[in-house]
Amino acid sequence: MGYDDVAPHMGNFGRWHCKTYFILFLPVIASALHNMSGVFLAAEPYFRCLTPRENPRNATLEIPADMGNASFPWDSRTGGWSQCERYDIGPEETREIFGENNSSPYPTVKCDSFVYDKSNYVLTVATEWNLVCDYAWLRAFADSLFIVIDVPAVIIFTGLSDKYGRKTMLLYGSIFQLLLGLLVAVSPNFATYVVLRTLLGTMTSGLILVPYVAAVEMVSSKNSLAAGLSISAAFAIGSALPAVLAYFTTNWRILQVTLNAPTIGLLVFWYWISESPRWLLAKGRVSEARDAVAKAASENGVKLSRDLLHKLLGNENKIQKKVEKSSILDLVKHAEIRNRTLVLIVVWFVNSCSYFGLSWNSRNLGGNEFINFLLTAAAEIPAYIVILSTSKKYGRKKILFGGMMISGISSLLTFFVPIGSRWLMILLSSLGKFGVATAHLTALVFTTSQYPTALRNVGTGTCSAGGRIGVAVTPYIILLSKTSAWLPFVVLGFSIILGGLLVLLLPETLNTRLPDTIRESEQMRRTKKHTEPRIDQRLDVFADTELLESRNEEVSQK
Repeated sequence: MGYDDVAPHMGNFGRWHCKTYFILFLPVIASALHNMSGVFLAAEPYFRCLTPRENPRNATLEIPADMGNASFPWDSRTGGWSQCERYDIGPEETREIFGENNSSPYPTVKCDSFVYDKSNYVLTVATEWNLVCDYAWLRAFADSLFIVIDVPAVIIFTGLSDKYGRKTMLLYGSIFQLLLGLLVAVSPNFATYVVLRTLLGTMTSGLILVPYVAAVEMVSSKNSLAAGLSISAAFAIGSALPAVLAYFTTNWRILQVTLNAPTIGLLVFWYWISESPRWLLAKGRVSEARDAVAKAASENGVKLSRDLLHKLLGNENKIQKKVEKSSILDLVKHAEIRNRTLVLIVVWFVNSCSYFGLSWNSRNLGGNEFINFLLTAAAEIPAYIVILSTSKKYGRKKILFGGMMISGISSLLTFFVPIGSRWLMILLSSLGKFGVATAHLTALVFTTSQYPTALRNVGTGTCSAGGRIGVAVTPYIILLSKTSAWLPFVVLGFSIILGGLLVLLLPETLNTRLPDTIRESEQMRRTKKHTEPRIDQRLDVFADTELLESRNEEVSQK
C-alpha cells in the first residue's frame, strides 16, 4: 500500500494537521516578506535637486518661487523643473536674467545631492545612497541579483530536501535566512547591501517550496489542492504584510529587522514538526514512517494498531530493496518528464513575471502606494474562492489556462485606457492580478502532481527556477513605465497569453493519485484501454513482486 491508503486512517484535519501547517506557514510568510519588501526597502520618494546655495539640514522639498527658474532647467517630459539636473551656479554667484528666448548663460550639470519627501519614508536604500536619476538602475540590478542567485540555489536546496528530508532542510535554511536577514539591516554601504541581500535570496524559494511540498505530501491526493492552497494563503499574507509594515516603519533598516520575525518563530517551533511520512516511505524508512503516522493519528484522537500499520505500510526489508533511485538527471533522461518540465518552466516564467510585475508596478499607478499595493494583494482572495469552487468540476489544467488568459487580456486592455483614468488602471491591474494569482496558485498544485515522490521537490524546484528568472527580468519590465504607464502591462500580457497556450500540452491531474514512481508519472497521460487495469498500475511500487507477476498473468489470460 502507499501513503494515500494510510492517510484516511489518520483522522480528518485534526490537531496534528493544524500544528504542522501552522509551523509550515512561518517560513513561507518569511520568504514572502523578503520577496515583496524590496519595493519598500528601496522605495524612491519624490525628490528634487539640492543646489550649492542650500543647507541640506533645512532645505525644503518645495522649490521657492524665486529659485526654480534660476536654478533648474525645465523638463518638458515631466512638465516640471528637472529633478536630476541643475544650472552650474556657485553658492556665491547671482543668477543672470533670462533673455527673450528663455535661454540660460549657465551650463547644466548632473545633481549629486538631493532633497527627499519624507512624508512616507524617513530613510530608504534609495535615499540613503542617492540611488536616483542615473543611478536608479542600481535598484533594479540589486533586485535582479536577489532573484537570479535563487535560480541555481532553489534547485540545489530542493534536491537536498529530496535527499535529506523536508524537516532537516527547513532548519538549516531558516538559520541561514535569519543570519543574513539581520546582517542586511546593518549594511554599511550599498555594495554590502547588494551582496548580503543576494545571498539572502538563495533561501527564499527553497523555504517556500519545501513547506509547500511537505504540506501536500502529508494529506491524501484528494486533499492535496486544499493543502496547497493553505500554504499559498500563507504566501499571500506574507505578500501583503510589507505594505502594512512599511506604513508604520519608515526606516528601511528597522523594516528589514521586522521581516525576520516569522523565521524566529519557525526556529522556536521546529522541533514539534514531523518529517513527511510520504518521503520516509519513498526512502524505505518504514519504521520511522510508522512512528510518524502513529504519532499523527494519536494527536488527532485516532488509535492505530501496529498490525494495521504493518498491513498498510508493508514490510520494511522488501520496501528497502525496491526503493527507486533517482536524481535531477531523471528530469532530462525520460522524454515525457523532460517535455513536461520544459513546458512548466515557461509557464512558471511568464506567471512569475506577471505575478510580481503587477504587484511591484502598483506603486506607479498613482495615488496612495500602500493602498494600491494592498488592493493588488487583496485581488488574490477571489482566486482562492474560484479554485476551491471550480477545481473538482473543471480540473486544474483548465483553471490554470483560464487564469493566464484573464490576466493577459486584462493587461492588454490597459493600452486603451485614457490618460488620467487612474482607477480604471487600478481596476484592470487588480483583475490581471486576480487572473495570474489563480494561475499561480493552481500551477503550484498542478506542478507537484506532475512528478513522482522521489523527484517532486527537485522537479518543482527546477520549474520554480524558471519562475525566478522571470522575476529577475521583472524590475526591468517595470522600468518601461518611465516611457509609458501601459507599456509594462502590454509586455506582461503578451507573455502570459503565449505561456497559457502551452498549458494545453500538459496532462490533467484531477482525480489522480500522486505518482510515487517515474513509471507512474509517465503513465499519467495514457488512456486506459482495459476495463480492469493491470495490478502494477494500481498497487504501490512497494507491492510484492510475486503477487504482481501472478495477477498480471491472470489479467493477460482473461
